[in-house]
Amino acid sequence: MQNGVTADKSPYFRSGFNGMQGNFGPEDKMHTAIAAYTPNAPWAEMGCRSVVSMNGGGTSAATPQVAAAAALWYQHRPSPTNIERWQRVEAVRHALFTSADKTPPDLLKFFGKGLLRARDALDVPFDTSRPKARKDNVWFPLLTLLTGFEELSEARRRMLEVEAAQLAASSPEIIEVLPDPDVPPDKIPTDDRKRILEALRRHRAASSTFHEFITGASL
Repeated sequence: MQNGVTADKSPYFRSGFNGMQGNFGPEDKMHTAIAAYTPNAPWAEMGCRSVVSMNGGGTSAATPQVAAAAALWYQHRPSPTNIERWQRVEAVRHALFTSADKTPPDLLKFFGKGLLRARDALDVPFDTSRPKARKDNVWFPLLTLLTGFEELSEARRRMLEVEAAQLAASSPEIIEVLPDPDVPPDKIPTDDRKRILEALRRHRAASSTFHEFITGASL
């Protein structure tokens, strides 16, 4: 995960301000996150090959910066032979994470492992001893409480879970009652479950397939 940070090292996020939002959390996902400076990053306009604006911001602008830093490091530090692919990934991650600026307040909450320092990362040697990170999993456990769920195929269930997670992450109402979507469903009070279900039903970005499913669901 890549997050945005402004010039004063504050998060690219303003609570209650629709014109500027960031992407951070939940907490257990921030251990594999890093931040890069945005907004005002050069940003190519879609469909306009000759137009580059300077208002790129948030996760969309931070991600290519992190990817570029990883590529620079990998070019500067050629991979040893006879190692697994995941070891190469962990070596790159280690270089970026250990060289990151860790001075901002609320570091883990907003920026994960810190603020990207591409030049400093080049000084970190290739380390093949790093442990393999846990595989990420996008899901939304609360959906297992919805009626008819057991009748779905595995592929359809996963599709709906991924969309539910995306919708929940963009719904202030759901975030308020469920800041971490990985919370076990039985730990969520019944009233909060109902609020989450209603918020999913009303979400404007829901696909027709998801809306059809969630409309017929009940807790």
